[in-house]
Amino acid sequence: MEFLPDELLIIIFRYLHRFDLIYSFDNLNQRFQRIIEPYLNCIDLIRENPSFKLFLHFSKHILPVYGHKIRELKLPAECTYHLLSSYVQYLTNLESLTWNSCTLRHDSQCSLQKQILSKILKMNSISKLSTSTLSYALASLVTSFASKNLTTLIVLDESTLKYRYESWKGIAHNLYSYYDTIQMHGIKFFSMTLREFDSTTLTFICDFFPNLEGLKLSISEIRFDPSDNLYKISVPRTLESLYLEFKQKNELSCKILKKKFLDVFNNQLRSLTLIITNAAREFFDYEKCNGLMSDCARLETFQYYIRSHFQPDSRFPNVECLLDSTYIVFTLPLLCASCPVSEIQRIVDFYENITVENLLNCDSLSIDTRNIPQTMFQIYNIDRLLHLNTLKFNFSEKSSKPEEYQFLSRLISLSPNLNTLFIYDSDSKIIIEQLKNILPKKSSNKIIYCYIEESLKCGDSHVWTPNTTKYHAAFFYELSQILSNLNILGFQSDEQFAEEYLTVFTTFVKDIKSYFPRLTHLKLEVVEGKDSMFNNYKKDLDECDWLNYTTQLKYYQDYDGWVYNVPEFDIWF
Repeated sequence: MEFLPDELLIIIFRYLHRFDLIYSFDNLNQRFQRIIEPYLNCIDLIRENPSFKLFLHFSKHILPVYGHKIRELKLPAECTYHLLSSYVQYLTNLESLTWNSCTLRHDSQCSLQKQILSKILKMNSISKLSTSTLSYALASLVTSFASKNLTTLIVLDESTLKYRYESWKGIAHNLYSYYDTIQMHGIKFFSMTLREFDSTTLTFICDFFPNLEGLKLSISEIRFDPSDNLYKISVPRTLESLYLEFKQKNELSCKILKKKFLDVFNNQLRSLTLIITNAAREFFDYEKCNGLMSDCARLETFQYYIRSHFQPDSRFPNVECLLDSTYIVFTLPLLCASCPVSEIQRIVDFYENITVENLLNCDSLSIDTRNIPQTMFQIYNIDRLLHLNTLKFNFSEKSSKPEEYQFLSRLISLSPNLNTLFIYDSDSKIIIEQLKNILPKKSSNKIIYCYIEESLKCGDSHVWTPNTTKYHAAFFYELSQILSNLNILGFQSDEQFAEEYLTVFTTFVKDIKSYFPRLTHLKLEVVEGKDSMFNNYKKDLDECDWLNYTTQLKYYQDYDGWVYNVPEFDIWF
């Protein structure tokens, strides 16, 4: 290998796991040391998904020696936290942490999470924290322990701040009396994707972050009461940079944008970025569009990407007609190409009037095969869907139409980076039968994450509960013959499953591992008979020294605010 050029070595290294690469070639000579050092800058345990054995190797052998070289660390679910607790002190130069965890809770596992997170937050080097949710417990930790250098907070999962107003125990009933204890004075930049935006959202953000300089919001839906008065919001005087992305299905009007957003910031903005995926006709009137900025006297930078079904004014300098006959007006460089998270609706949901542009830019696509919009069949005019990595779909009844198979098959074949499937169905035989129809061998080999569950059902009591999938005896073996390269398999238990494996759960786990040799995580949601199943499974797993597991409560929320929790085992091989 000494005689191979660096470029060829880097290509070869792509086929090796980062941990193996670092451990094997470290201190071999100066040349190899120089080549492998960039692999230490960012350790992404979410994307790389190491096995339990490999993670132990990382913790015990790599962190103590190279921890000071790690600048960015991305942690997956709770299963890693207790293993990291003895090695956090080696991350002396960590600048960015991604904490992909459920909301912190009051139990022993949560206590350990808090200990680890508080240690990291105290580090003077840490400047950026990305978290899956913004909970009261997390906010309290940041307020109590974060060093003055932590200035950036990013919330990764789509959330609804209004819901948290009404239901967080730490904030409910008397929200404003808690602000003195949970204000994050050190945060200068805040980013969040909002499922719903209303008059309380900006109040929450501005009071929560009194020294904010930059705000980035991606908004799926706007809801305002006509009586809302947003002028009373106390906007931080330091806030000068605003990034707004509107992904709502309904058209956004200039009036809403100006009165409910731009006018709130009291002529203090210096930089504005505006993304609108469904704009009203008035946005494509050159004078009206630029008139939005008439009161922003201090504005120095204005970037935009605005899409609409209407033809724009000829005075716009950059105009393009897309494949679906919609138009965009934009500034250069093009925002959707330059930003780390594409602003062109990356997540496309069920029942939407999906456009070619949506398909070309989305990385997560949800489809109801019982009602495929005609616009979806435009994929037959597309060469590649390069961004798509996650496909969520349900199967219809046994008498599925041939065009459904053809459509899904075509969609998968066009997506070279597709690696994750979410399958919603209550009949495991239908799942196997139809996976065989839509997944050719070449495509099935690239699927490494698979989650199987049934969508939520709402009964007369208005309490949301899951309807679990029924598994036939050979289901998991048959699934392994189709998706042989799975790294993560997630599914929900049902009553029949509980009865069959109530006392021999570890036998099932061993079978799964033999069916899927590359599996690193088995995630089981205990839906039916929660208490008895959970306790029996836990007792079984405690006797296994060949695997590691953690438990957590997963919280599900629908758009109406109903919430239920389901205990989940995350078994790590």
